[in-house]
Amino acid sequence: LAEHSEQRSIQGPFRLPIDRAFTMTGFGTVVTGTLASGTLRVGDPIRILPEGIESRARQIQVHGEKRDQACAGSRTAVNLAGVGVDELTRGSVLVPPGYLEPATVLDVWVRVLKGSKWPLKSRARVRLHIGTAEVIGRSTILEASEIAPGDAGFAQLKLEVPVAAARGDRFVLRFYSPMRVMGGGIVLDPAPARHRRKDTSVIDRLRRKLKGDPADIVDDALSLTETGLVKSEISRRTALSEQELDSALDELEAYGRILRAAGRYLQSGAYESLAARVQAVLEDYHGKYPMRAGMPKEELRAALGPRVDAKGFQAIVSVMSSDGRIVLSESTVRLPEHKPTLTEQQRKTADAVEQEFREAGVNPPTFAELPRSHGTEVAEVLKLLVDGGALVKISPEICFHREALESAENALRKCLEANGQMTVSQFRDVIGSSRKYVVPLLEYFDRKRVTRRSGDIRTLAG
Repeated sequence: LAEHSEQRSIQGPFRLPIDRAFTMTGFGTVVTGTLASGTLRVGDPIRILPEGIESRARQIQVHGEKRDQACAGSRTAVNLAGVGVDELTRGSVLVPPGYLEPATVLDVWVRVLKGSKWPLKSRARVRLHIGTAEVIGRSTILEASEIAPGDAGFAQLKLEVPVAAARGDRFVLRFYSPMRVMGGGIVLDPAPARHRRKDTSVIDRLRRKLKGDPADIVDDALSLTETGLVKSEISRRTALSEQELDSALDELEAYGRILRAAGRYLQSGAYESLAARVQAVLEDYHGKYPMRAGMPKEELRAALGPRVDAKGFQAIVSVMSSDGRIVLSESTVRLPEHKPTLTEQQRKTADAVEQEFREAGVNPPTFAELPRSHGTEVAEVLKLLVDGGALVKISPEICFHREALESAENALRKCLEANGQMTVSQFRDVIGSSRKYVVPLLEYFDRKRVTRRSGDIRTLAG
């Protein structure tokens, strides 16, 4: 088994097998275990398998110290929200929603200890130890009638209760009675069909999985990154030939094990893990800021952690938007069911502020001036009006009503079409404003590629 061992990765979906569950006064249910993979953060949504219970990481401790996150290999305690200790057992596993499903049938590779008194036979009752779970099941030897002491072979285990297992998981087998260690092995397929014994096509497929089938190699590489990889990076990490890689990607995509978005390939389980975190962050944001139309994209990306880079973030939100799980605007993200909610007073304030900007035209009030006439809540009202498109933010301190902005742009285009070029002072006189507003307004039109600047002269960009 040591030949096949892999270093635990802090990337990819987290997995925490529970070895203890108890109640702490003032906190509720706490579970402990060693984080097998990934990174678990405070606030992360959690699914507990095989029970299928949904929860959230309320607090985390690592080696007895309070932390914001725990990484693979660390001894971890998690305070769970909304779960009773009587609902949990040793052997349950914390995973992200959408990652892994409980299994009662496993395809495995088994080595029987050389010193074992008995072989592993078909129909033998066995005790499977995987993670922190102990489960009773029966074995079906796929190549012969038994696996002799000192030998290894392929088997299918049919379990009496489900377990949460992933491809590559290590396990120990004991005889049902007497309860002596028989050997151990590796999970090759956690969701197989039931096989006939001595089926050569099944044996060949399991041999490829044990040696490293290209599709499984690619799947493993993608499972370690929530935001996926471009093809060239998959090639570098897997060392597969171009033909092997293309064939593996086609196979994985056909079976729904990977997704393609924004030039990247994402493993389905890793995608579901990150998508659940995105939804949890947005739910929290909408609860804190009910007046806002959505969460700024960069703020959302920052909340997901430093491993979510800009291109990976774009791939994730692109897929989630296509799936109808989020709604994207130019600068914000929101859940489909979220609608900005205002009290009666906030609605009156919003109407009054919009009317003030409409009447002010190209000489609007600045952000610093508004709290004096509309109170401190006006900042949230302004954000709502900007997100809703009634106001347009042209600089950190200045907004224009969209009607005034459209009027100014029309005047600008008309003048430039007639004269070919224009200075700041000429535009100021045309629209009847001051440099305080005209300079940032022209810079806004430069950014929008309405105009092109050369020194103090503007011309039409198109």
